[in-house]
Amino acid sequence: GGGWYAGAGGIGSTANFPPDSLSTVFTMLFGSYFGDWDYSDAFLRAPLAQGNTLTNCWAGRPNWHFYTMGMGENIGYSARLTQNNTTLFYGSTIGGLNRMVTINLMGDPSLRMHYIEPPASLTAVADGATNTLTWTPSSAGTEIGYNVYRRYSDSTDFVKLNAALVTGTGFIDTTLPFAGTVYYYVKAVELKTTPSGAYYNESLAARDTAQTTVNITQTNSLNFAVYPNPSKGNLTVQLNHGGSNATIKVLNTIGSLVYTQSNINTALQNISLNVEPGVYFVSVNSVEGTLTKKVMIEK
Repeated sequence: GGGWYAGAGGIGSTANFPPDSLSTVFTMLFGSYFGDWDYSDAFLRAPLAQGNTLTNCWAGRPNWHFYTMGMGENIGYSARLTQNNTTLFYGSTIGGLNRMVTINLMGDPSLRMHYIEPPASLTAVADGATNTLTWTPSSAGTEIGYNVYRRYSDSTDFVKLNAALVTGTGFIDTTLPFAGTVYYYVKAVELKTTPSGAYYNESLAARDTAQTTVNITQTNSLNFAVYPNPSKGNLTVQLNHGGSNATIKVLNTIGSLVYTQSNINTALQNISLNVEPGVYFVSVNSVEGTLTKKVMIEK
């Protein structure tokens, strides 16, 4: 409808939102002036302020493109697609509107169209270098399997542990490379069919009860220093002895080897890593034992 700062003709005004029971997830409004951000009661902000509307945008000039949500993408993806569009998708009969500053999304950009019920009651039982996971399936029963993810408490990297979907309600993690606190996330997966096609849809994760401490036995008679930490990839490992045919290995958070050097008989060893930024683990093995320390590689 024809708009002003606090309303749209034939639609309503900002004052109509607080007492109304309107509850929407994805909302679009279009009209003049109520997109002006410097007006305190702007009509475009009113749905979110009302409390039961989760997203909102000023649509139509140019057109927004939400169809990717029919295949599992979130609304933030649609917002970026619309903001970056020049001539690939239809924008407007009025020229010069594509990529304008008015293409803004208010609300939660992570929201998707389709949600399935997650599994419940995830528990992890630690037994040395092995963790056993069990969970309860959702009551909806629409899932065809589960994906299992892991991260260490001092890392932001999530690792998917299963190559194929887990069809039962249990999983044994035998790939733990290091001692430390780990978090597990189990997500239900369904094959979702929409008018746009079909895709594998993941649920939110069951995770609250999945924190455990992995007790991997290490011999600590060995000691070493690694510096600088953080570093840009150039490290020095300083052993606490003159050399005992030590082996130095560097692994990433999923246990993949990114560097190794054997038969080291000097107190100082320089390492040059050409790896992505993140958390890595330096492991030294010698006649004195085995010890692992964490390092951070920055850009």
